[in-house]
Amino acid sequence: MESATTHSISGTGTEVIIMLNFIISGIESITGDFEAITPRINKAVSAGLNAVSSDMKAALKRHIELDVYSAYDPIDYLRRSENPSYGTPLNSDENIGATVSDNTLIFGYVPTGEHSLYDDEGLDNDELIKVISLAEGYQWYVKKRKIPARPFWNNFISEIIQGGQAEISFVGGINNADKELNAVQTGQISLDGNETLF
Repeated sequence: MESATTHSISGTGTEVIIMLNFIISGIESITGDFEAITPRINKAVSAGLNAVSSDMKAALKRHIELDVYSAYDPIDYLRRSENPSYGTPLNSDENIGATVSDNTLIFGYVPTGEHSLYDDEGLDNDELIKVISLAEGYQWYVKKRKIPARPFWNNFISEIIQGGQAEISFVGGINNADKELNAVQTGQISLDGNETLF
């Protein structure tokens, strides 16, 4: 008998559905076999989602470093990443949260625009990500300097979903937890259309 279980990875702008297919043979013992393997599958799925969570966090921080910080050097603005006493930097662990519960990963990125030197920034969360990504709507004093678009969020989503990193991490985490389950990548991971992209 073939069965499928759906697991979601949700977060700011992302939701990933991962399908697990498994086969149980021997019709006379199907209920017992199913009951015996379900806890193993759940434990392995939890390990897989934790692996995805860890890799997503590392990938997001890498994209902030490469796509935001390394792509532009401000002259008139003092970065919080170089001056943490001014506020929480974009790549701080304080902005990134993830929990795994009931075979679901909830991943969130909630950056703040608070900066002790600037009182009028007023941008948080998706608004801040959008301004940085599109280079439109800056409320900070930047004179006439052209700040380039730095699409770190879209690059992150592209790596995790279209690049298949979430599936690679998930399958690897399952197999590290229980090699006998022999999870394999199918390449059938995709966006569901409800993502926030800029």
